[in-house]
Amino acid sequence: MGDAREVVTASGWWAGQTGSGTWLMTPQGMAALLRRHRAAVVVMLIMAAGIGYYLKHAAPGYADTATVAFVAPADQSDLFNFADSLIVIDALAADSVMAPNGHQQVTSAGGTAAYHVALVNLSDEDYPNYSDPYVTVTTTSGDAAAAQQTMTVVMDVLQRELDSIQARGGSPRDMWIRLHTIAAPSGAIAQTGSRTRVLAGTAALAVIAAFMALTFLDRHRVRLPDLLMRHAPLRGAARTGR
Repeated sequence: MGDAREVVTASGWWAGQTGSGTWLMTPQGMAALLRRHRAAVVVMLIMAAGIGYYLKHAAPGYADTATVAFVAPADQSDLFNFADSLIVIDALAADSVMAPNGHQQVTSAGGTAAYHVALVNLSDEDYPNYSDPYVTVTTTSGDAAAAQQTMTVVMDVLQRELDSIQARGGSPRDMWIRLHTIAAPSGAIAQTGSRTRVLAGTAALAVIAAFMALTFLDRHRVRLPDLLMRHAPLRGAARTGR
């Protein structure tokens, strides 16, 4: 810190050095640091207040979720031992809905929210387990009505894609796999999370960022009045040039 460190230590703003040579700041030193950079503190407080206001009043996102199973006709269930065939069709249909053509169908039918169709993983990402022929359909949007509308559209497209895959494969209609809803669409649920935790985390980050910025300004002796005085001659010259 050079000369600045000598001034600081002489005035008692720092408590002393650790074994690694790092200076520790006392509460009095922190208060003095804030006083020396009042203008910067005011600017940071205004910015933190603005961010906090935005987080507090921002509209929550909405999500609608449903789970469907792929099931064989009752009189043909013996053809699908261990559900292997069901899982194959399950994956094909889910991929078809998520493909560009599926997205186009959803959009054309009035779906405006983001959506995701995926096989239900009974384990984790490292050791996935897709042993059951289930898919989860999720729509998300900042508008509750859009999330619900898109859910209806995606479910219809999923059914059409399933029928199309089986028709192209030449499967007799009486042997077609069908969809069975396990968990009906939940409806648009606000994804608010814990705003208290978000605001507390934002405040903590703001304090850390503020002290880092003030320490930088203190080391480089950058003060708002100095900057204004430094640029005053330039503004005067500009007015004279006119």
